[in-house]
Amino acid sequence: SPAGGFPGTWPSQLPSPIGITIDQVWRSRDLAFISRKIGQPNGSDHRPVVTEFTRAK
Repeated sequence: SPAGGFPGTWPSQLPSPIGITIDQVWRSRDLAFISRKIGQPNGSDHRPVVTEFTRAK
């Protein structure tokens, strides 16, 4: 399910706060999230989800 309060990623033509959060990032158990953010529109109808990982301890 989408993270609560995470900005919308679709459609990219709308401001992110009123978009719909439909794009997700999945990870394996051996990875841990460091950060995530919504990137600027880049020609797609979806905004990119920029995510940084590290190896889980």
